[in-house]
Amino acid sequence: MNTLITQDAALQAWKRQLDASLRMIEALTEGAERLHATQLEAAAAAHADAVATQGAAAQAKDAAALTQLQIQWLRGNAEKSVAYWRAVYENAMQTSREIAACLPTPGGDEAAK
Repeated sequence: MNTLITQDAALQAWKRQLDASLRMIEALTEGAERLHATQLEAAAAAHADAVATQGAAAQAKDAAALTQLQIQWLRGNAEKSVAYWRAVYENAMQTSREIAACLPTPGGDEAAK
């Protein structure tokens, strides 16, 4: 009888570990999908801005207008860069929290799902 309890406990521990591993894989996959969406959105916006800036540069009448265009372009890119990296950081933190929630606690119970 003692052997059965030990085998049952080992089987339950194995199931908990497998379940936690699968939930971690799911959290990582969802985090990667969010990151990919952020990257695609940023790339599409950067391309659209480049096309618009190219058109505006072609229309510039003098050096002052071109300089003003460049300043606006640089300022916009700096703001978008900060927003992009903030989104990447927030995604990383969210994914990290989701993974941590999958880990078993020292008492053998799992953290909140």
